Amino acid sequence: PRLIAEFVSETSETEPAATTLPSGTAVILFADIADSTALTERLGDAAFRAKARDLDATLRSVIHEHAGTAIEGKLLGDGVLAVFTSARKAIEAALACGTAGSRAELPLHLGLHAGDVIHEENNIYGGAVNIASRISGLSAPGEVLVSETVRSLARTSAGVRFEDRGDQRLKGVSDAVRVWAVKPLDASPVSDLPRSQKPAYPDLLTAREVEVLRLIAAGRTNLEISRELVLSLRTVARHITNIYGKIGARSKVDAASYAMRHNLTVES
Repeated sequence: PRLIAEFVSETSETEPAATTLPSGTAVILFADIADSTALTERLGDAAFRAKARDLDATLRSVIHEHAGTAIEGKLLGDGVLAVFTSARKAIEAALACGTAGSRAELPLHLGLHAGDVIHEENNIYGGAVNIASRISGLSAPGEVLVSETVRSLARTSAGVRFEDRGDQRLKGVSDAVRVWAVKPLDASPVSDLPRSQKPAYPDLLTAREVEVLRLIAAGRTNLEISRELVLSLRTVARHITNIYGKIGARSKVDAASYAMRHNLTVES
């Protein structure tokens, strides 16, 4: 699941939207629907899919308006991924995406990182993309989190303030990453999020992995998980592999047992 972007020299307000994917250094934005399992159960599968498709189109428009490029073939259920050549515009786009998600009643996890990317056909790859995705998974619904790299690039030009969330250990990343929450200048400072909004999942599980784990515990097949979360089967399989690695499970039975021990079942 993703929305992401990274470095570059700050561009002017008249800069045209990017039309090609960059290689080299870029700002990466990743966005994903928060708690889509609960939303699917509340709205129904068809209604959720329709709302998700509409929001996906809105996010792509927002990204384009902020001179970013959305990756084609990445639907919102798998995480929207975008790249920018300006940290300031990437932050503005992420905040606008968060607002759009809230208005659509589909709050988003949003994360930004900056770094080198590899462009192949209609996709981008690289460690920076992975970090942006991981940062997104740490965010509370509707919240924008950025790496220290993005904050350093944009802190004098973004027109926002940054709240320190400390060093975070991210799966697949050897060094801890300093993470900051982006807040509008007119927002009241807060030292801590309400407990109900903290992404306090055990063993570094992301919000999306917890959604998959809950469905595993409910006895869903990979195909059913794919349909409920609007994910590809390959993405579901990747999430399950990541979950097994983090919690030390060898089977869905082990995973379901873990979910029950940690109160991560659908009913919890």
